[in-house]
Amino acid sequence: MVNQYKNDVIVLVGMSGVGKSTIGKALSERMGIAFLDVDELITSKLQMSINDFFIAKGEDAFRVLERQCILGLKGITKTVIATGGGALISPNVMDHLLQVGTVIYLEIQSDALASRLNGEQGQRPMVKDLNEEELKLRLSDLLDQRASAYKLADFTIDAAASINVVLASILTKV
Repeated sequence: MVNQYKNDVIVLVGMSGVGKSTIGKALSERMGIAFLDVDELITSKLQMSINDFFIAKGEDAFRVLERQCILGLKGITKTVIATGGGALISPNVMDHLLQVGTVIYLEIQSDALASRLNGEQGQRPMVKDLNEEELKLRLSDLLDQRASAYKLADFTIDAAASINVVLASILTKV
């Protein structure tokens, strides 16, 4: 069972494409609690895709909106939350998430992540229009930039494994 001092909330953080949404849905089903995907919350408010919003307004405008949505998460219980890949670069977001629930960093090496994302670049604004080599470099840079925030998570789980192994690893931690 999830630690009571963390409001029965699990927050999944990590790079875009690591599997936060997929793992979050499966975890919430297995635990019998709600699931909240911050990206889906944002797209429902915007009535457009995140990719389209990036094109229309840019990353800075998106990060402001993403930060507002996350800082607005208060009083939530019995929920698995999947954050956006770049959410932690905004000020105060990780501190807030650590108060909201148990934060789990889904870790993956940049080469493994590049293999997962290769061919999906058009759907992910931070790696849009990159070839395979550029994708690897960009992911490595993004991981380096976000490493200090990810290290603050309550737990780190290797997300390169199968979904069942990842779920089992999470369940042993919470």
